[in-house]
Amino acid sequence: MHVALPANAARLRTNRPLKPSPIELTSDRHAIGLELHWTDIAFGARDEESAWRVPIRRALAQVAACQPRLEVVASYESAVQHGHLSLSEAQRLLDAARPGRMPPIALRGLDGSGAETYLAEELLAFGVPFMQQVPVDGVGFIDFLVAGRLVVEVDGYAFHSGKDAFNADRARDEAMLSRGIPTLRIPAADVIADSKAVALRVIATLNALP
Repeated sequence: MHVALPANAARLRTNRPLKPSPIELTSDRHAIGLELHWTDIAFGARDEESAWRVPIRRALAQVAACQPRLEVVASYESAVQHGHLSLSEAQRLLDAARPGRMPPIALRGLDGSGAETYLAEELLAFGVPFMQQVPVDGVGFIDFLVAGRLVVEVDGYAFHSGKDAFNADRARDEAMLSRGIPTLRIPAADVIADSKAVALRVIATLNALP
């Protein structure tokens, strides 16, 4: 768990007993793996914040400095997709937030969700050619067109559950199949759980096509 705190929250900097108290109380933040992010902005002066929330720009800046590359890309791409930042704003924020010793990261602005980011990064690592968010007449945007021969859709439950969504998905699949391109649908939860395994499934499906 990562928590943003003002610099004057000094007692949380150590594991010393919290006193006065009738019993010995100690902070267990190290035991539970709590990561604290300190800011020099006084609590009362922070805009768009409360005791439990910081603005998305500051949260993203903290993510860029402490998280692995894949988590950083997924977070920033999701922020762009949801309209919190433009692609250029997200790239500038990311560049400013990462210390000079860290390798630069170029955002694509094409990932519709964090799960899509995970899969895109794995496909890139395997050298598999693909396009993202490809517009198709009569179908709409497809998540991935892999090697021009396979559609891959990463389905989150929230947007692909229910009778209407089920029927719409099958209509899209049929429309693509009529163009000679089959569709592989993968639950977003599978991608998040093991994106490399999912990428291998995509490759195996691609290799099995005539």
